[in-house]
Amino acid sequence: TKPVLMQITVSGAIMLGEPNVLKIDYMPVCSSSSVKTYMDYRAITSVSSKQYQFIKANMTVNEKGLLVDHNGYVAVALGSFFKEIGSKYIFTLDSGVELKVVKADEKSDAHTYSGCGQRWDGSVIEFIVNKEKAMSYFGNSSNGLVLNGNFNNSTEFKGKIISIERVGNNDYW
Repeated sequence: TKPVLMQITVSGAIMLGEPNVLKIDYMPVCSSSSVKTYMDYRAITSVSSKQYQFIKANMTVNEKGLLVDHNGYVAVALGSFFKEIGSKYIFTLDSGVELKVVKADEKSDAHTYSGCGQRWDGSVIEFIVNKEKAMSYFGNSSNGLVLNGNFNNSTEFKGKIISIERVGNNDYW
């Protein structure tokens, strides 16, 4: 059966098209950065870490080299501003792009401003990828990085962050 769209008056949440998923109130935009870096998922090596366990249990590599869950949310590293591993968000960009992401790794507070943007490049979103597969799909840049190290160089991910929504009913924890 098809889920029914309904408004829930408590905190203004709205039921999305996915079963048991709530779109929660907007969060403050901690940075409007357009920079979107990446890391290879194999850099997460501590098998007892929540990040490693989360990726192993919930993520698969798609044809673009992105790690995605069963609902199409893309794995990213975010700062501590974005709560726990497994938290889901929808980032809306000024280009109209909506990025459905799940926090699968956490950037160190020592490397971010207030648990948000990276100190040296301003990135909020760091995609977690299979580098070889991403390079094969997006192409090899002259500097040896996927999309010159910035996924904003692809129209699929282009734009500055204009809104952030946390998606409720965490599937994972």
